[in-house]
Amino acid sequence: MRNRRSGAQCLKAAGKPNKVGIVAAMHKLLTLLNAVIRENLTRDQLDPIKNA
Repeated sequence: MRNRRSGAQCLKAAGKPNKVGIVAAMHKLLTLLNAVIRENLTRDQLDPIKNA
């Protein structure tokens, strides 16, 4: 699994501004939070998602 830092490093290596990496990280976090709320997941149920 790629961590968030390597995703930002890939964007920076492609010549993208730092703001693009920040927005990509925000999008990833908002997508995860939306799924948590939609599926009514508890903190214990998130472990398999984080380790995927």
